[in-house]
Amino acid sequence: MPSRARLDEFIAVVEAGDHAGAIERYYTEDSSMQENAAPPRVGRGGLAAVARRQDLPRALLLRSVQAESPT
Repeated sequence: MPSRARLDEFIAVVEAGDHAGAIERYYTEDSSMQENAAPPRVGRGGLAAVARRQDLPRALLLRSVQAESPT
C-alpha cells in the first residue's frame, strides 16, 4: 500500500491534468486499462501514449478533481 504522501503526489499529478505523467510515474510496467466493451490495453508505455493522444483534444473538457472522502 502506498504511503499517504505518495498518494497525495499521485492525486496532485492527476488533478494537474498530467494523466500520461501519472501513468508513467505511478503505474506498473504491466498495467492494463479497459474501456467498457473494448479489449484491454496492456503495458504502461502504451497506456501513457493513449493518454497523451486523448488529453490533447479533451484538455478543455476533462478535469480531474479529488472527491471528498466519505466519513
